Amino acid sequence: MKLHLCPSLLVGLLAVAVHASPPPELPLETFFADPQSSQVQLSPDGRYVALLAPANNRMQLVIVDRKAGKRQRLTDMKEESVVSVRWIKHSRLIFRQQVKGQESFGTYAINADGSNLRVLQQATVREGERVANRDDRRGFSVIDDLPNDPDHILVNVTRGFSGLGDVFRLNINNEKRTLVLQNFGKVRDWVTDNNGVVRIAIEQDENAPDASIKYRPDAKSEWKEIARAPFDAPGWRPVAFDGDNKTLIIISDVDRKTRGLFAYDIEAGRIVRTLVDDPIYDASADLIYSQKRHKVIGVRYDAEKPMTVWLDPKFKDIQAALDAALPGTLNTISSFTDDEAVFIVTASSDRDPGSFYLFDAKDSSLQLLARRHPQIDPEQMAEMRPIQFKARDGMQLYGYLTIPAGRDPKNLPMIVNPHGGPYGPRDSWRFNPELQFLANRGYMILQVNFRGSGGYGGAYEAAGYRQWGLAMQDDLTDGVKWAIDQGYADPKRVAIYGASYGGYAALAGLVYTPELYVCGVNYVGATDIERLGLMLRFNNVTKPMQAFMSRRWLHPLKDAKQIRDTSPINFVQNIRVPLLMAYGEYDPRVTIDHGVVLEDALKKYGKTYKNIVIGNEGHGFNKFENRLVFYREMDRFFAEHLRPARGNVELGPLQVKQLPAKMD
Repeated sequence: MKLHLCPSLLVGLLAVAVHASPPPELPLETFFADPQSSQVQLSPDGRYVALLAPANNRMQLVIVDRKAGKRQRLTDMKEESVVSVRWIKHSRLIFRQQVKGQESFGTYAINADGSNLRVLQQATVREGERVANRDDRRGFSVIDDLPNDPDHILVNVTRGFSGLGDVFRLNINNEKRTLVLQNFGKVRDWVTDNNGVVRIAIEQDENAPDASIKYRPDAKSEWKEIARAPFDAPGWRPVAFDGDNKTLIIISDVDRKTRGLFAYDIEAGRIVRTLVDDPIYDASADLIYSQKRHKVIGVRYDAEKPMTVWLDPKFKDIQAALDAALPGTLNTISSFTDDEAVFIVTASSDRDPGSFYLFDAKDSSLQLLARRHPQIDPEQMAEMRPIQFKARDGMQLYGYLTIPAGRDPKNLPMIVNPHGGPYGPRDSWRFNPELQFLANRGYMILQVNFRGSGGYGGAYEAAGYRQWGLAMQDDLTDGVKWAIDQGYADPKRVAIYGASYGGYAALAGLVYTPELYVCGVNYVGATDIERLGLMLRFNNVTKPMQAFMSRRWLHPLKDAKQIRDTSPINFVQNIRVPLLMAYGEYDPRVTIDHGVVLEDALKKYGKTYKNIVIGNEGHGFNKFENRLVFYREMDRFFAEHLRPARGNVELGPLQVKQLPAKMD
């Protein structure tokens, strides 16, 4: 198969080359403006394209009618952006909106022509309160689109604030709900077959440290347990049914180092086919299903770089043709019509934020639809290089080094950027505007997927349990020393910056290894482990669950000393260098009091700091104007404290500068 591109596209595709000299410093808006197009996807019949695009400094839902040649904006949001969109029928969509960063989402349905807007689920907004309660978020999630039913979808709706859901058939045109299946115990997840019948229930009692997988062969049969999967031991979990409605696609790490993806014969009770088997990286549940072929045809997962494994020869051929036509980018088939005639292709890389193409299989044509960030020139962006190194105890660690364009990775100022979580998330190879902004200023960025990170197998993640401020922090320290030993980083110009758990790690770096860093940035980071609510969580569960939580986290009483010793708030006096921090008033994860007590301690010990508090944000700043406030301060901060050579940083307490403690 050979794809045909119009000549004007080829010029842009072939023009990318490595910059011989450092690019100019670019405005913050270049990196942090909302994308001009995102979440581009085809309707099932191919007539419409849905996407998100900015207006009023907020992301809006836009529809392109391919048949009529018309583009129409369906929303006019002023305060909050549309955060996600998906097609559920040929001409009907659902979209979601978050309010004030409280992580409570409103869900709406609308026709492609903008008619019949319906509220499927109202966001739970706690007006007048600075801190939202995450336990107060009512759950609403789509279980099955029911593609053969023009009016209904299956949804999981939680009872009050319990987290336990019942299955309803929801009419997306008039909001009417009909109970299909009442929760018969402590079911947290449901899996349907390809006829829309719920046949798998994953039951998780908050008082037990494992999950029970229950199965029924049809809607009239009784449920029976087919497996019990402990959280802290190898096991398997169902993902979806394959097209035959007999074979189950599962993720398993039984007798394996990493989590693989397999086809499982339920009646025989055994694995019959391997879909993904990577010795280093975990498989994911991101399956690609063909309505035309009635089977799973592909799997996406994160390896050193994102991977798509095609199980179907036709799609393998299409992928090969796309890669030949679009060299230099990862080319992902992100959406396609039910008849597999028209496709949306997303082409992106570590240096390219991405372009969206329309591929027509009938004539093998490839048409450029939109660029995510047309103001960004990939030539001026930085390379994100995968790395590996050994920790002090010999454990193999993985990560990435982002190297400023036009600069040799030699004796550069470096920012260590630990990810959030910590358990489960990981850093991945992709275009990251934050990294590109920092690299554009001449800083090299080190990201370490420290022990506890997800994606590298259960043992890799479990090695980080109970290791806040200990082995997980040592991995970051060892990463700094590795970069210095390689000659990449200037030992006198190393900073640390992170968000959420990464913010905790930034503070931990400043208080436990103050000799390493010349400054630090804490973005919505935990300052006191005790304030994360361990005691409340333990009081609400039984002894078996407490034992599990103690193995993963810490026991609030038995481990009280370790909690004190690994909470940066108790060692603020050790900080020797300037600190920038930022918090959202409505943060439901790391509540604002983490920042309040830290600021009090910084004042007490006369430390140099600046605190940014944004009143209409939560766990991270989503609004464009608020992002600019934060990154503008970060730009100034690193320019002052990281860019110049500093000499010996073992200075003792610094004098407090007269900086505003709060910005509204």
